[in-house]
Amino acid sequence: MTIPNPDHLLDQARQLLAVASGGAPRQVDIRRAISASYYAVFHCVLAATADMVLGAKERTTARYGLVYRKVDHRGFKECCGEIKKSTPAATYKPFVPAMGWDGMGTFAPLQSRQLSCR
Repeated sequence: MTIPNPDHLLDQARQLLAVASGGAPRQVDIRRAISASYYAVFHCVLAATADMVLGAKERTTARYGLVYRKVDHRGFKECCGEIKKSTPAATYKPFVPAMGWDGMGTFAPLQSRQLSCR
């Protein structure tokens, strides 16, 4: 499985917004740049999630691909909502860090190291 490189998506967004003539970028290019930027963040989150579950050394394995591809936009939103609860469902309890989630929305376990999406 090939994991999209978020840096490439961000480079694409920058190129779409760069106008050689000095004028304003076209609306279609602005929308595509926003989409590329969103997917850069999304794929970075997917990689960070799979790395937390299996480890970055597993990125070339089939099971890493299963974890990475299992997360979709709606499922990720639902998971975030579930772990924000003071008492998450039994399905999620084994994965809640002992120190908690630090208010959800932050990657508390990753704060001590640089997040790498590659």
